[in-house]
Amino acid sequence: LGAWLDLHPSVAAAFGMVPVGILKSPEIVTQTVSFPAGSYSGWHTHPGFLVSTELTGTLTKYATDCSSQSYAPGQSWTETGANTFIVKNETSAPASDIVTFIVPGGTPTTALRIDKDQPSTCSK
Repeated sequence: LGAWLDLHPSVAAAFGMVPVGILKSPEIVTQTVSFPAGSYSGWHTHPGFLVSTELTGTLTKYATDCSSQSYAPGQSWTETGANTFIVKNETSAPASDIVTFIVPGGTPTTALRIDKDQPSTCSK
């Protein structure tokens, strides 16, 4: 299966899988992100794979079709580079999460986020 995923990275990403071949010498990077009340991340994606765990407050993640899911402390979600999304703190209290990235070796921390245009399918 691994070889097939290496040959079909877009299919693998659509199912939330990361082809092993993309992650040559993978590195793990962890960042804590703070969201003041009413703030948002902007539309973006990431290279590789990530796990985000809510530490404080409540954050809401919107997909390009405007579907959303809210996360409270202790809850986690995953993403691959195939998905563009925005994270919002729609509350009056601060929120924070810890994000663990698994990225190709040598990825600079400045390249962990890839900004995207707001999709026409979601006005969030």
